[in-house]
Amino acid sequence: VLQISKQVEKSSLLDAVSIYQSLFAEQEQFKSAQQAIKQRIRQAQKRIVRRYQSHLHELAECDELENMRRYGELLYANLSLDSKRRGRDRIEVLDYYSEELAPTSIPLDPKLSLSDNARLYFKQYEKLQRRQAKIQPLIDADRDELEALDEAQVYLEHAENLEDLTLIANELEGKKRQNTAPASQVSQQGFQVNRVGKAGNKQKQQRRQLYEKKKKQAKKQRREEIALPPRRFRLKSGVEVWVGRNRRQNDELSLKSAAKTDTWFHLKGASGTHLILRKALSEASDEELLCAASLCAWFSQKPASLSEGAKVEVDLCSCGRLRKPKGAAAGLVIYDAERTIRIAPASPEALGLERIN
Repeated sequence: VLQISKQVEKSSLLDAVSIYQSLFAEQEQFKSAQQAIKQRIRQAQKRIVRRYQSHLHELAECDELENMRRYGELLYANLSLDSKRRGRDRIEVLDYYSEELAPTSIPLDPKLSLSDNARLYFKQYEKLQRRQAKIQPLIDADRDELEALDEAQVYLEHAENLEDLTLIANELEGKKRQNTAPASQVSQQGFQVNRVGKAGNKQKQQRRQLYEKKKKQAKKQRREEIALPPRRFRLKSGVEVWVGRNRRQNDELSLKSAAKTDTWFHLKGASGTHLILRKALSEASDEELLCAASLCAWFSQKPASLSEGAKVEVDLCSCGRLRKPKGAAAGLVIYDAERTIRIAPASPEALGLERIN
């Protein structure tokens, strides 16, 4: 019996060591992967910030847009002065757009007539107008990308395992794929040289294969995200709370999984996680609402950036009030807030919540 007991004790000790080594290796793998994603996000942020600043500089150059139109109209209104300004590089006229009708000096090309100078200003106006129309969507896209990266950093800070990191990495990879057009939408410029013959067909086939490969990767990514459920907690009252892990899961959670009578929480005026309280707003107690709002604020910000006692505003409404704009990015919804709570963020442990999954 003593010999058997010693064998069992030795076996248990070996199992414990093996488990410890396995957990340690998994923890190291988690830290390494988390650090790699952090570095990737920082690099993307630097690249997008440079691009954003460049677009802002281009937009600032369009500030002369209205001046170009005004100069052109003032010149057309003063064509009778054409004979008096020959050889001059400026003309002074009354500015009909100013309340005081103050005189203004307009630069001219001495070789051109006033009407030709006016046409030149209108041409510059139209050029700047087209340029401005192209730049503004790029600036909006840059802001959206920076906001998405900031949100990814928050999700990264709250990641608990390798599956969480996989979701974040997949979402970042998905944003890269959005910039890749399918083969049917690829510009024909790449096929002009080899439009006829085997070389051109081979190139088209390679592009098609690449597109099909990316489609399979996207499907696999969606399956992985569905396989990993949202975080689930149970309040002291017994009511469940669901918390999204990333933007795509936020969409799934708020628009498909939750009942229309459930209560939806989101950080006011900022990006963040979607949180669902599995209870109608009209039936939930103040304690339940405050607890859910505090948890939503916690998972919507980096723990390291939270200052003690600082409060944030959290909007809440029934899930039936959520609307998804056509073509909107993942996680973006429109809602009519029924109530706003100002509260300090708190972790699940601090709130005494039971973890279900």
